[in-house]
Amino acid sequence: MGRKIGVGVIVLAIIACIALLIQSINSGDTDSSVWFKFVLVLASLAVSLVKLLSGTGGGRRSAGFYLKAYENMIGGAFANDQKNLVTLGKALRAYNENRYESAIAILEKLKKSCTNTAERRTVGLFEGLCYTDWGLLHKAAEVYSGLIERGEVNFSVYNNLGYVYKNMRKNDEALDAFERALDYGEGTDACIVYVNMASLYLVEGELYAAEDYAKKAIGIEPKLHQAHAMLAIVYAVLDDAEAHERHFRIAVENGENEYDLKMAVKDYTDRFVTEE
Repeated sequence: MGRKIGVGVIVLAIIACIALLIQSINSGDTDSSVWFKFVLVLASLAVSLVKLLSGTGGGRRSAGFYLKAYENMIGGAFANDQKNLVTLGKALRAYNENRYESAIAILEKLKKSCTNTAERRTVGLFEGLCYTDWGLLHKAAEVYSGLIERGEVNFSVYNNLGYVYKNMRKNDEALDAFERALDYGEGTDACIVYVNMASLYLVEGELYAAEDYAKKAIGIEPKLHQAHAMLAIVYAVLDDAEAHERHFRIAVENGENEYDLKMAVKDYTDRFVTEE
């Protein structure tokens, strides 16, 4: 249940318990055993209320939950170091609770305990994510660039750096990072890169390059709505009505917001008409 509802229920239970105690006292039915039971119940309710108000109860995810959720990114890091693995879980919990400063502080301390490349890369990846979601893109770029300089790289390092550069509007640097990510990724990973590159080329007005990479993504994930949406935009600009309508329909059927896509198509077609 929601925290407010939980607090309300517990408070009502405490009030009811006190009311029953007062009624028992007025009726003269109280003895030591009754008092003891009332004290136990009230103490239990009070503990539950404190936990709920402090955020240590009421459905807060454990550190272990986040270790499980991110196990693909963590890989074998800290596999033989349970203490530091738990510390990483605490950092991930802080990150998912939007407590970025706390998460980074934990990761900075954890960094000193890293003994191999996998551990340093994992800590760096999550530190970069914290800075990215916190809006400190330059700091995120520094973290990922540092991993690259030390040779602590994988697909996620380059792909995440490309995403950061893309949001910094450093498109050339973003494309370079995405290209390097392809050296480390295949299948779904490659599909992610193709979509990112198609999006960048579309922004740059490179319609045929955008078309090419969107098609590469669809070759891996045939129903990927992001790729079909980009093709719908490309073909609208190229005035290929049949292809535009086909990809527009597939994009919407697979999760693309119809209104947003219509607005994007209008924005791009207006932009290219203006440029011409």
